[in-house]
Amino acid sequence: MSQFVKVAAVHAAPVFLDRTATTAKAISITREAARAGAQLIAFPETFIPAFPVWAALWAPIENHDLFILMADQSVSAKGAEIASLRREARALSVCISIGISESSPASVGAIWNSNILIGHDGAILNHHRKLVPTFYEKLIWASGDGAGLKVVDTPVGRVGNLICGENTNPLARYSLMAQAEQVHISSWPPIWPTRRPGNGANFNNVAANRIRSSAHSFEARPLASTPLASWTLRCANFLSPAIPKSPISSIGLNERRASSLIQRARVSETPFKITKGLRTRNLI
Repeated sequence: MSQFVKVAAVHAAPVFLDRTATTAKAISITREAARAGAQLIAFPETFIPAFPVWAALWAPIENHDLFILMADQSVSAKGAEIASLRREARALSVCISIGISESSPASVGAIWNSNILIGHDGAILNHHRKLVPTFYEKLIWASGDGAGLKVVDTPVGRVGNLICGENTNPLARYSLMAQAEQVHISSWPPIWPTRRPGNGANFNNVAANRIRSSAHSFEARPLASTPLASWTLRCANFLSPAIPKSPISSIGLNERRASSLIQRARVSETPFKITKGLRTRNLI
């Protein structure tokens, strides 16, 4: 691990439920970050094709068409979208961490919340499926497994990743710490509503995620292989104002109702948490 590294934590909105357009946007962002000198570019949870926020907002009886579209727009780890990102990583000599809704070759309806880490040579360094979907995510994704709980060597150090609620799982976190993780990528959704906004009882995802990322950075440092570690990139989707005008409204859900619920929810953030000892030349 170089004493100076430059990374980009992406806080951006996908092109809602459009895997082709979102992949093109991810490539554009990657090129912009690479021009600025980033060696690692980390995207949020299920950036391709979107995070299924509707599962929190409406009953399943209203969401059939959205799930069909989500399944249709999910991507294969061996598909064209990941292949294009691998080519881009190789051409730019950068590492890319990308959250995807992953399709299954065996079923049109089985999908996973996954993260792919691509090396600077275009190789897939790690393929992780979220262990257990959180709360209403169980209406969308199947459970993953522990095969992706790996830390891999990259030019910026030993990199690991956990998705959303996995960052509260002590054994999952320790499995990465025990592998001398230096750079921890935690990926998150744009919002996490657990109750209707406005009554003061909603879950404060921003405060909770600050605590989680700070704790992981602090606790991982004694186990890291160099005094420079450990540090955490927290990557969250940006909530696009276009969502209420997207397929959510086209299937009959009221646009005003969608806007009210989504815009009043607490929006996630994308900062860095760094423990004493790490030197960075720039954070994008």
